Amino acid sequence: MKKIIKLKNEFIKWNPSIYVKIILFIIPFFVFTLTKFKLDNDFWFLTNTGKYILNNGFITVEPFTMHTGLSFIPQQWLTTIIFYLIYNNFGIIGMFIFEIIMNCLIIYLIFQILKLICKNEMVNIFTTVFVDICLIIFNVITSRPQMFDILIFLLLLYLLENYIKKNQTKYLYFLPLISVLLINLHASMWTMFFVILIPYYFEYIFKKIQKEESYRIKPMIIATIISLLSGLLNPYHINSILYLFKSYGVKEINNIVGEMIPANISTSLSLYIIIFVLLLIIYKNKGNNIIRYVLLFLGTSYLSLSHYRGILFLLLSSILLIGNCFNDNINYKKYNLMKYEKIIYICIIITVSLFTILNIEFDRSNKLDQIVEYLDNNKKQGIVLYTEYDDGGYFEYRGYRTYIDPRAEVFLKSNNKKKDIMKEYYNLRAGKLSAKEFLNKYNFDYLIVFNDNYFLLNELERNNDYIKVNLKKKSNGYRILYEKKTKD
Repeated sequence: MKKIIKLKNEFIKWNPSIYVKIILFIIPFFVFTLTKFKLDNDFWFLTNTGKYILNNGFITVEPFTMHTGLSFIPQQWLTTIIFYLIYNNFGIIGMFIFEIIMNCLIIYLIFQILKLICKNEMVNIFTTVFVDICLIIFNVITSRPQMFDILIFLLLLYLLENYIKKNQTKYLYFLPLISVLLINLHASMWTMFFVILIPYYFEYIFKKIQKEESYRIKPMIIATIISLLSGLLNPYHINSILYLFKSYGVKEINNIVGEMIPANISTSLSLYIIIFVLLLIIYKNKGNNIIRYVLLFLGTSYLSLSHYRGILFLLLSSILLIGNCFNDNINYKKYNLMKYEKIIYICIIITVSLFTILNIEFDRSNKLDQIVEYLDNNKKQGIVLYTEYDDGGYFEYRGYRTYIDPRAEVFLKSNNKKKDIMKEYYNLRAGKLSAKEFLNKYNFDYLIVFNDNYFLLNELERNNDYIKVNLKKKSNGYRILYEKKTKD
């Protein structure tokens, strides 16, 4: 036991060389390449939207589905343009490189935040690597607007911590700028900008009640007000700000959209483990915990347990807790590397880098391509196409108008001002809506149906107007294609 404690103390006091840091920071990129790189399911409607905006200007009426006259706000409009320009010019390799660059920035910001809080170099490095790997494993760093969310919220924490640690107002000058970036890159996350500020205000109030010294609150209030007003600097003005309030807390979305489903012990064990470990860290650090860090952790824990997408914010709050817990003055041992040691480290860096690069694989295939090919060869002009929620974006990208796609909030009456398509789709899958009436209402030419859409499949099997298409390859996963019979 004494040997273990001694080894731990030696490890904590270790001041790693630049070579060791490089090796450790390569690890997340190696983890990133353990699976084939593929574009996220949402990527297709995002890049399709970017293409449309560049060719036609800002959208106010939904242009991609079979429905007409739906009011539409592309709440990630700037992200869609960025994705389209990258993919259109450089393809999947361009998106891969873009994600790598974004991850480099994420690692840099995490490390810089930790350096503000913690003096222990090893803790900073290993925490950075751990959090980044978690972001990769939880599929947060992917071809979605969440990549920008991570950077913006890390930057927000970095600016706030710098303001408090250094008592310099200049760091708050940038808050309105990142508010503008967030409302244009991902409007539905804009309110989280101000939610993250809440623990900082609460800590100030608590310290004032306890008559303890605190940071200046007036500059923060001014920066917050300007940031609120800055949210109007977007093409859709107040509508972008109100977008979130019309799109969340909807039962149909919460039951269908994976990232909105609440956590449970069977599907989110790793999340519960992370929360438990962070609670242990708070307990271990009792008496030295910083109020704003604990409050931010409690709020993001609730958020992550309520919705899967909240994991992003929990992981970001963990940076502050871990850094503060191990914020001890360390008397580092100075150690000068010998020339042969430098050569060994350089060889290790080259080997690990090459192994990571050679491990890169791209998944360019899509299980829907065979169905698209069939439609291309057999389609009539202006076909009426049913797809499931997950598939619609890709078919729209390939030029088809679909019944529904992964833009859940677009299909809410509160947003589109016309009809509750999401509720209709949910009721169809739940058996609360007659599948026969649904088919008669839309008179689809083709339907691509998941094999768990039991009520619709049962109706199609006994409906004389539709036949199952037997495709040559059985590579469509759990999808079944139906075609309307042509009249002789």
